[in-house]
Amino acid sequence: MLSVLDFINNRKSSIRIAHRGGMALYPENTLEAFHFSVDNHNVEMLEMDLQITKDDKVIVLHDDSIDRTTNGKGNVIDLSYEEISEFDAGYNFKDEKGECSFRDQGVIIPLFEEVLKQLSSTYLNIELKGNNPQLVEKVQLLITNYNAEDKILIGSANYFQNKRVHKHLPNCGYYLSRPDLYLFLLV
Repeated sequence: MLSVLDFINNRKSSIRIAHRGGMALYPENTLEAFHFSVDNHNVEMLEMDLQITKDDKVIVLHDDSIDRTTNGKGNVIDLSYEEISEFDAGYNFKDEKGECSFRDQGVIIPLFEEVLKQLSSTYLNIELKGNNPQLVEKVQLLITNYNAEDKILIGSANYFQNKRVHKHLPNCGYYLSRPDLYLFLLV
């Protein structure tokens, strides 16, 4: 497998990336969405968002609360993963017919570790949410343990979080925070 930077830089055509795993087709940022996109749409890279729970578990979720995507309520940082995993991540998803076809189907918010285990041959585009230093440390540990540095493109919109990413994950591809991008454009 090429490193993520070689994969991107040596392309002669566009890259098929599933934003939040293909959120229009399956509940966003779930293993079900990731597998469906890779298996059925030849997606080459999965975009996802990572958060950290009260018990320091790294989960795949865009929002800082579970309210929009599940039948639960609460901020991720205030909930343990055990609590979060009790809620239905397919509950609010509506398919193209407007039906809640994933409700009560066992869809949960996944641990990032499960993504690394199950999708080891897929490139990942990761956004770290928020400004929690522990999130970077936990993500670095997982990426290193799964020897996944070469397949990861990672960053954060948060300037300080992005600086931590560059320090702790120097072997991953990474992107610029908004302030870094503005500075780059000005220079």
